[in-house]
Amino acid sequence: MNIKKFLSIKIHKSMIKTGIPSKYNVILRSCKKKIFGNYQINGIISAAVHLKINPNYLAKKVVKNFKLNNILSKITVSQKGYINFFIKKKWLSNQINLLIISKKLGLTENIISKNIVIDYSSPNIAKEMHVGHLRSTIIGDSMARILSFVGHNVIKSNHIGDWGTQFGILIAFLK
Repeated sequence: MNIKKFLSIKIHKSMIKTGIPSKYNVILRSCKKKIFGNYQINGIISAAVHLKINPNYLAKKVVKNFKLNNILSKITVSQKGYINFFIKKKWLSNQINLLIISKKLGLTENIISKNIVIDYSSPNIAKEMHVGHLRSTIIGDSMARILSFVGHNVIKSNHIGDWGTQFGILIAFLK
């Protein structure tokens, strides 16, 4: 579940119920300072200006139409018309627990499965392996596992290049 998307939908419904036309887009953003809350709603002021209503009055009307009592612990409306709210820790904890126990970690969107080729470290076999090869191998393997988990068909490849030196040494040894 995307909490920001979930809350944005609820806020949009509340605004429509208040009588604000849907063309006025509200922006939900994280508060920069935690003392103001977890999220802040911006856009009420511009809607109030266009509707020729006091922004504080309009914000309070929107808050009255919120159906988020089980999610929010506190809602504040500033004099300017900003709406700040705090998410209940218990609700957030429950959402995290639901994600942890679900098989797909909360991924609900169906994706179109694609064939994806991932090339791992591709070391030069004429030289010694080193830590740099390990890093790219781990990144490649992680990407392959994530893409497989999401539902893609992943083809893992580890191209071994620079065979010339090895064959040259082998031919020289045989001669």
